[in-house]
Amino acid sequence: MTDRRKGGRNPKLDPTVNRYCVRFTGEENKRLLAMFKQSGMPYMACFIKAQFFGQEFRTFTDDGSMKPYNDKLSSLHSQFRQLGNDYNLALKELKVRFLSLMLPACYVVWRNPLCKWRRSWIGQGV
Repeated sequence: MTDRRKGGRNPKLDPTVNRYCVRFTGEENKRLLAMFKQSGMPYMACFIKAQFFGQEFRTFTDDGSMKPYNDKLSSLHSQFRQLGNDYNLALKELKVRFLSLMLPACYVVWRNPLCKWRRSWIGQGV
């Protein structure tokens, strides 16, 4: 008999099926929640596991003196992006307005056998 599955997610090689229950007093729970909030970890289970196995405990603090710098940097980035958008819009408008004027001039230059630009293109085999 073949071992065929119907589909779904591949089974894990080492699933986490062992669970333990720990009870805290009110004061211990407050300390645990404060430490968890200070660590910045997304899940309580990951935090408890890291603490139990002695992994590094990191704290992230918000430096208030960096806020003006971050605000100015963000505004500079948005101004730079707006400049790029304006440049793209200007180029599109120029292309729409002046394409009909450019085509006859390009055709005249291309048809001229004495044109140096045309000879360089023809020499390249284009």
